[in-house]
Amino acid sequence: MLEIVCKFIAALFQSVSIFFVMKFILADKNKYFNFKTVVLIILQITSMMILYNSQYTLHITIIAYHINIIIYKLILDISLSKAIIVSGITMMLIFVSDTVISGTVIIFSSLDVMRNDPLFFLICNISVNILSVNIMYIMPLRRSLQKFVFKLSDANKYDINIFIVLIVIVLSVILYNISITYKFIDEYSINILIMTIFIVLTAIFFKEKYDKESLTIKYDQLLDYVKDIEDFIEMDSLIEHESKNQLATIRSMIGNNKNIIEYIDSIIYDSENQKRKFISEISRVPKGGLKGLIYYKLSIATNLGIDINVNISKEIEKFIKMLKTEDIKNICRILGIYLDNSIDAVRDLDSKQISIEMYMLKDELNIVISNNYVGNINLKMLNAKGYSTKGKGRGNGLYYAEKIARKNRNILLSRTIVNDYFIERVRISQL
Repeated sequence: MLEIVCKFIAALFQSVSIFFVMKFILADKNKYFNFKTVVLIILQITSMMILYNSQYTLHITIIAYHINIIIYKLILDISLSKAIIVSGITMMLIFVSDTVISGTVIIFSSLDVMRNDPLFFLICNISVNILSVNIMYIMPLRRSLQKFVFKLSDANKYDINIFIVLIVIVLSVILYNISITYKFIDEYSINILIMTIFIVLTAIFFKEKYDKESLTIKYDQLLDYVKDIEDFIEMDSLIEHESKNQLATIRSMIGNNKNIIEYIDSIIYDSENQKRKFISEISRVPKGGLKGLIYYKLSIATNLGIDINVNISKEIEKFIKMLKTEDIKNICRILGIYLDNSIDAVRDLDSKQISIEMYMLKDELNIVISNNYVGNINLKMLNAKGYSTKGKGRGNGLYYAEKIARKNRNILLSRTIVNDYFIERVRISQL
């Protein structure tokens, strides 16, 4: 009877702790005290009591993980993708807590006591659950997990879901190997070391995924915005053209009034500068996001006092219209990174120059972006994650641009330095 009571209390504590850990990770402040939640928690407690065995087994852990996914998807009303990720992260926290508590307990206890004494088993399990919840009070960790889940889970990243499941399986195997002896011997220490290394590598992988997804979301959101301003670009260009024609007509009707003629000439010239000399060139780019992105970035550059030179061939229009939507997105992500870097490179220089060329060569669309620069650039290091000539906290853009190109056989990237100009070329072909 005592063993059943201890199992019930342990299962109750674990269900409640998992619930709170997942709420922390999801930054969920909703209250769930209702009939559905109570029923589902009771089902989870019952399943845990049935599955529990004093001898740790791999298949029980995997079954418990899948039960958690189903139970908390229903309780928290979240997507399956999010349930897989959050349940996986919660299981990892429990694994870490279990390892810490068991590593502490074996100093003054034996494996037989840990497995055969119900009260001792209950105390150990409650300690693991309390530690799991308290880990979530480490605010930098909690915020990082919340950002990670927010960026990745709703994007239906199947590779992440599969990876999370594999991590849970691998950690379960490691924990099983640790549980065989629970003694400070070489094998135990080696398994702890393997688990630590694996968790660190997993954290590095997730950090890279998070950074890449953040950059992708940033440029995808920008792409959605610039698509909306493409109609404005054409209308703006038309209004400017008509206004200049009307001013030219008025100028011809004035006669010899030198002051008024000079004033009208200054308006025409100033209008041409303010309305971006590059609009007529951009008009050759078909709508779909690329035109709006170039306009948006070059408008920022012009406002910073950067001299812009744009040369776009009429031949590109037909080719761009034949590109797939995903190809356009990838090109926009890469160009967004390149133009941001160019603007960054020249904004503090006395002479600020950026040039964009778009033309067809051997059935390939070539996009060339160049800017003047001052200082040293290590071309071999530019694709390395975190490398930047602008200091710490920068340098991920070119790394991710290169990753995009590697995943798309029809996109080739190259760069060179000619005199004091840094030149980047994007070549796009039809698959």
